[in-house]
Amino acid sequence: MAEFDPTERIGVNATERIFLKDFGWIFRDQPISDMGIDAHVEITQDGNPTGKLISLQIKTGPSHFKIDDEKLTYYGKLRHLEYWVNHSLPVILIGHLPETEETFWALVLSKNIVRTKKRWKIEISKTQILESKFKDDLSKIGEGTEEMIKKRKLFIDKPLMDIIHNGGKVSVVFMEWLHKSLNRTSIKIIITQNGKESTEREWGVAYAGYENKEVMKLIFPWAKASIDKDFYDENLDEDSMKSMYNLDWLYSQEFYPYQVQENEAADYRLELSLNKLGESFMTYIAFVENGEIF
Repeated sequence: MAEFDPTERIGVNATERIFLKDFGWIFRDQPISDMGIDAHVEITQDGNPTGKLISLQIKTGPSHFKIDDEKLTYYGKLRHLEYWVNHSLPVILIGHLPETEETFWALVLSKNIVRTKKRWKIEISKTQILESKFKDDLSKIGEGTEEMIKKRKLFIDKPLMDIIHNGGKVSVVFMEWLHKSLNRTSIKIIITQNGKESTEREWGVAYAGYENKEVMKLIFPWAKASIDKDFYDENLDEDSMKSMYNLDWLYSQEFYPYQVQENEAADYRLELSLNKLGESFMTYIAFVENGEIF
């Protein structure tokens, strides 16, 4: 029996060559076994490291896969699956076939996995060749998986949830262009505590094909939006809206503008409250941080 089998090293070297030559990214081998994480790549921009990393699990040779004309199917151990899915970095599975010098990849996500009684499987499409045309796709993966991005969004917005939970007020101000298919507006978050208002954040967005209600759900998935009643009581300008809306119909909507500027732009100010997701997240954080349940 041979003392040295170069097969797996061939796959690692081939993967390194692709990332270095075709992507221009930094490849870092993992010489110590880490539950199947063979290497990391760091995404670069204009030759500069970005700090965005992807973990690589590299399998070399047809013995690791069931292969047909369209795909490679990999069967793995459940303990590896739990580790990869819950890894702090996104994980991609790479299949390298030395005989044909082909290298394929797939993102390890729960939705891409099929569980069997004792194992699990993931399919790697033969259309997903590890090459530079997938650079943008892999760069987005470096931002984090969908699950990671959703979790990150909740933690970023936790200070806003804290304000609401502690009796403060969080309002959102934005504008809707009434005669344009593409809406461009700034989103401003205003917090009110102890009777004083301050602007917490402000950024610009553009969107088309979405209702305002849908946009609020996308930006603040943890919140329910409704009109900022105190503000509307003082600033509602019916005269500016009469030419654009049937007011009886308008006031029956979940939320509506408080004024229209020159029959062109509708101004909104909405108040956020915690929905079931927001309340559950706050309960989770209280338990993790302090052992409390509220």
